Amino acid sequence: MSTNDKEFEKGVEVENNSFDFKGGRPLHFFSRDEIESAFSHFDLVKLEEVDIHEVHSRGEEHDHTEWLIVAEKC
Repeated sequence: MSTNDKEFEKGVEVENNSFDFKGGRPLHFFSRDEIESAFSHFDLVKLEEVDIHEVHSRGEEHDHTEWLIVAEKC
């Protein structure tokens, strides 16, 4: 998930950029800097935020902003 997702900063922050808003299922949200740091040993071919529309089995629908990462080993 991206720090630009609408769920970012909802619930209880359990560590930096990680929030528990579903009761026992913390979720981490990544900033661009954090992604670039985590993939610093790779050539980032593509790094972009994408909006994903989800439809769940109970009919719930919502959107998320997630990272699309394409990387090559150096």
